[in-house]
Amino acid sequence: MGELFSHVSGATPSTENPDFWSGAIPWVSPKDMKSSEIYDSSDHISNAALKSSRLRLLPKDIVLIVIRGMILAHTFPVAIARVPVTINQDMKALLPCAEIEPDYLHWLLKANAPKILSLVSTAGHGTKRLEMASLLGLAISVPPKSLQQEFSAYVSQVRILEATQVDSRRRLEDLFQCLLHRAFQGEL
Repeated sequence: MGELFSHVSGATPSTENPDFWSGAIPWVSPKDMKSSEIYDSSDHISNAALKSSRLRLLPKDIVLIVIRGMILAHTFPVAIARVPVTINQDMKALLPCAEIEPDYLHWLLKANAPKILSLVSTAGHGTKRLEMASLLGLAISVPPKSLQQEFSAYVSQVRILEATQVDSRRRLEDLFQCLLHRAFQGEL
């Protein structure tokens, strides 16, 4: 794995300065890692926070992972940032090298979550942590870039179908609720 990406750590701007927390820049923490794609976060920071801390504005299409927290006792959160973001210190941003597609790296990590979770250790105070050295040492086979791109295209098509189905289910539920209302009002 160590040959597939470089990694960047995150940080937390001072919480004592309210101006740092009044901006529009997404600041991703483990609580935001509930979906496969990140478009926004629950917390945001300002440009002043970015300039006054070790935080770095990361480009879109990078892979985000959680490396510290109790969630690692049972789940390995992985997501791809679809917008520029910053991250907190319990996470790492993986910047794919030229030989690997970001989407492929994202799904490769998700597929290997059980193996990665077996590398998680417990810190002295009981928190779970994933040492980057362990992750970087994991042996993974990587297909040629053309096959990675083909895989990513198929995943995109599936994600579009999923979104269409969610919308269809929502419209069907709205119709059903309307029918129920009319039925119980004696309008049918």
